[in-house]
This record gives sequence, structure tokens and C-alpha cells, in this order.
Amino acid sequence: MPKPIDTTYNPLGNVMLEEGMVLAHCSKFNESEVNTKSGKSFVYNLEFQLAEELANFEQDVFERNPENNYFMFDEKGKRIPVLGNDGKPLRTKMDKFVGRKIRGNGVFLFPTPKSDSMNERYFRMLEAFHIELKDDVVDNIPVKQLVRLVEEDCIGKPVIVQLRYISYPDDRNKPKEEQTTKWAVNAMEMLPWNEGIAKPAEAFENDDFFFGLNEKPAAKATPKPESVAAPIATPQPKAEEPKPATAVPVTKPEVPKPATPVVNVAEGKPVESSDKVPIIS
Repeated sequence: MPKPIDTTYNPLGNVMLEEGMVLAHCSKFNESEVNTKSGKSFVYNLEFQLAEELANFEQDVFERNPENNYFMFDEKGKRIPVLGNDGKPLRTKMDKFVGRKIRGNGVFLFPTPKSDSMNERYFRMLEAFHIELKDDVVDNIPVKQLVRLVEEDCIGKPVIVQLRYISYPDDRNKPKEEQTTKWAVNAMEMLPWNEGIAKPAEAFENDDFFFGLNEKPAAKATPKPESVAAPIATPQPKAEEPKPATAVPVTKPEVPKPATPVVNVAEGKPVESSDKVPIIS
């Protein structure tokens, strides 16, 4: 006969993190050189740690499928909410997600003179990390001269990241018909967190587990940075005055400003400033 104990189990302790915009700090940086159809390129794989400020917010709670680490859906394809004792959908505080690390989606840099239109995501990443870029003019078009990020430009820096769930096979060595689809949350895009406070790199030396992944990926060696935001060096024609080769047109989108109220979509209430950005689907 089991012995009674004064302990309970709260299923809300293992809820799914909602997709949307959240506050985070960059916790890991990796730059790799790859060959593409456009020539030699660089891919940046970052990781982010969810910020303490998330504890100030709440989110809806939906049924979780433990077999594939994704949401449960009804016959109409809608997510199934978790109901409270009163029969109403439950909400939960987001403090349980604070400190979780999330992989970023790789961002490519194509450092060739003809690749300016291909570097928009990289340009947005530079903006998110508040990297100052020099202005230039090419063919009568105002452009920004790009630079190469290094680790110290990113580690510990505050950013707003957009979270999305992506699918992956449980075992790529199995035949396709025998594979099971799993899901993991990734940081897809970045925006500046204007009121965020940077953290020292030492705060991210411990390799915590990843949220949404079944296994911790193997650690990769990170090259030692030589300087902050090293300029891209590409050969120039001898007949012309040397100038940096990679640039993008200036087309800056609007990003959250500290003085602009942000609406908490989940609660339908405005919050005071951009340091309180809730989950926004």
C-alpha cells in the first residue's frame, strides 16, 4: 500500500513555450566559413538565454504531446487549451522559462560586391546588436558598409528574438518512412532591445541545457576574436579608389522604441516600455 506524502505534481511546470517575440541575451557565438553558389560565405550560429524580465509576463497554456514535443490539436486543427477546475483556459507565468537557452537560426553573410541584396538578414542582425555602420553611396544609392561580427560584439548583448517551432527527424539514419517528426523551438529573427542591459560574458560560461531539444548538442570550438566588428576585406580593381566592397541599401524597418507602448496581445493591455515585451504571436 503506497504511503501518503505531502507532495503534489503541477502539470503547468512542463508547459510549451509560446511562439512570438521574447527578451533574451546572446549566450554563444559561432562563425563558420562555408562554400556556396555565391562563393565563400560565412554562417553565424548564435544561441540565446531567455531573460529574467520574462518573469513579468504570462502566456496561455495548451496540451503538449510528449511523443513529439509539440502541441496537441483537435479535429479542427486548433491547439487544445488546458482547462482549470472552473472549466476556463489556464494561463501561467513565464518565470519558468527564465534562463533557458535556445538555438538561433543560422544567418549567412555573403562578402562579395554583388551580394548586397542577399545580406538583408545579416544587416538586421547587425542592427539588433547596435553595430554602427559607415554610410556610403554606390550608383547614387545610399548604402551601409557591412562588417564581420566577432564574439565580443554579441555575447551578453540584449536582443528581442522571434521564437518559432521547427520540425526535425528523430533519427536521420533511419529510412524516411520509419522516422518520427520531433519539434524544437528556435530563435529565428532578432530586433534591438533598446532598454536591455548587457551581461558579462562570464555569465554564460556554464553550458546549460537547450529548451525544446531532446539532446544537448556537442560543444564547438569558437575562434578567439581579434577585434570588434572586423571590416570585410575584399580585393578592389586597381583603377578605382579602394573602398569596402559589401554594402546594402538603407531600408531600415521600424523597431520597438523605449517610449512606444507595446501591447500585450495575450492580455489586451499596453505595457509601459520595451523592456516588458510579451509573447506576441
